[in-house]
Amino acid sequence: MKASINNKRFFKAQRERHRMHSLNKALDVLRKKLQQSLSCPELRLPKFEALKLAKNYIRTLELILHGNKITNDELLNILCKNLRPTTANILKKLRIEKQC
Repeated sequence: MKASINNKRFFKAQRERHRMHSLNKALDVLRKKLQQSLSCPELRLPKFEALKLAKNYIRTLELILHGNKITNDELLNILCKNLRPTTANILKKLRIEKQC
């Protein structure tokens, strides 16, 4: 009986490790894609920040697909929504540098 409980715990822990490994791998891919799309290889986003930025980007695409005209300033405001000030400042700095 005790061996079967230990086996269940072992396999449950193994499944959880595999799930977390898969999640972390997916978040690493997302971070790399965000760095590439922003042309900012030095940008290192925490997991939650990467998810928020991706959500904001998807929201922007959704607005565009529904026919909304979005200025560059509006785009930047949508992308920076609910991001940490340091991340938002990096995005704003990138925008200024690309305009020059």
